[in-house]
Amino acid sequence: MGGVGKTTIMRNIHNDLSEQIKSKHFDCFIWITVSNDVDVNKLQRKIAKELKIDMEEDDDEDGAARRIFNALKRRKKFLLILDDMWDAFNLDEVGIPIPSEENDNHGDAIGVKMHDLVRDMAINITKAEKPRSVIDAGGQLQEFSIEFPEDVVRISLMDNDIEVLSGEPNCQHLLTLFLQESPLQKISPDSYFNHMCSLRVLNLSSTKINSLPESVSYLKNLRALILNRCRDLEEVPSLEKLEELRVLDLSGTKIRELPSGVEAMIYLQRHHLDDTGELRVFPAGITPRLSHLEVLTMRGSRWKWSSKTGEGAGIEEILNSTRLAILYIQFEELSDFLQHAKSNKWHTKKRFVLSVGTSYLPLPTDESYCVEICSYDLIGEENPLLLPDTTQWLVIMNCQMSSLWHFTHLLNKSELYRFDIIDCKNMKYFMAEEEPLLSDIKKLGIIYMSELLVLCKGIPSPDALKSLESLRVFYCKKLKYLLPARLLQQLRCLKTEC
Repeated sequence: MGGVGKTTIMRNIHNDLSEQIKSKHFDCFIWITVSNDVDVNKLQRKIAKELKIDMEEDDDEDGAARRIFNALKRRKKFLLILDDMWDAFNLDEVGIPIPSEENDNHGDAIGVKMHDLVRDMAINITKAEKPRSVIDAGGQLQEFSIEFPEDVVRISLMDNDIEVLSGEPNCQHLLTLFLQESPLQKISPDSYFNHMCSLRVLNLSSTKINSLPESVSYLKNLRALILNRCRDLEEVPSLEKLEELRVLDLSGTKIRELPSGVEAMIYLQRHHLDDTGELRVFPAGITPRLSHLEVLTMRGSRWKWSSKTGEGAGIEEILNSTRLAILYIQFEELSDFLQHAKSNKWHTKKRFVLSVGTSYLPLPTDESYCVEICSYDLIGEENPLLLPDTTQWLVIMNCQMSSLWHFTHLLNKSELYRFDIIDCKNMKYFMAEEEPLLSDIKKLGIIYMSELLVLCKGIPSPDALKSLESLRVFYCKKLKYLLPARLLQQLRCLKTEC
């Protein structure tokens, strides 16, 4: 979350550590600003510059990763601060060593010391700041009776045991209020936020609150309202006047409908509605009015998208949004997905997870474009599977199906390189004789296939799995022969086997 003082705190910590304990704990310090989009090659070049590694113009990511890995391994103990990082990435891809058997315990010890050190220094730094901050995070407070100073700019009471906040604090200059990770049940009276007119970030995530004070509706300068994992929260007051809001996170709440006035938040960039199991409708006409919306996530939501007219928005509203770049949604029916699978609008997305049926899997970290089909009866399905051209990972899970080839034979010649089939109990063989199954797939996972007897029934096609590099097989208790000799001979690219 930008604009809440993390960079200032971390830079002070970095400078202090550099002066005080460099010789004691670390061989080198590296500070890198990552920013919104994680470009592995750019990140590698920034790290290489700090390490004084000469990089060639034509160095690819693998070569750069080896150079960085070797340079860091030589230094053994290093502190790497990645500032302004918005998305996860694989350390391996960049070349950052992961703790090994020989340094795990030592790393854990330093990690604990560093955690305490960072927390204490952050508190000391912010207490000394002008304007002022009030930080009492993780202090096991059961109540907070101290009156906030009028000139306070940041307040953090996260990870405490506070159940009730009451009063009407006069904090005209307050910018951030962190109350997350606590058993907070009630904020009263309704006028609690009346004198927080400058508030920009309000974080109540992972609390037990079931309603918000009406005064939230008047926080006109609010940029981020974070309510994820508020499992008891059933409704949110009108947000019509929150025109400056950029981030609205309602994931894991019990809301049955969107807060009124959402369509007025014209600068909204990120809208999170994952695990909203009670959300009955996503109203039509909202998405076109949110002209700055870049991220919409709705995995595990009760609301599923389709082309059907009637109550709620159609999938066309999402596809026609010009700014929407990251999309995690579920389709009502397989037919709805297939109808739009080949739309050229998917090419404009930076990342998507498109689900048919109930979504089970954690969010992918390596693959940017994922399709999953879960808990669906595919026996007798007449239409073969189509995917957006940019799809990288396909998951079929807990489905009834008789022929994988019949369903997937149109998937060749695409960007798809990973396929996992999980818990499809009635499948006895993966492919039949002469079926050139998944000839472009590089990574294959076969997991919890309890009735699977053989991978190939009969003589395999010469093209079947010919590009396969990685094969993972788990919990297939009836599978006696993993790779018949004929099939093994043609898997010339296979590198790993589990």
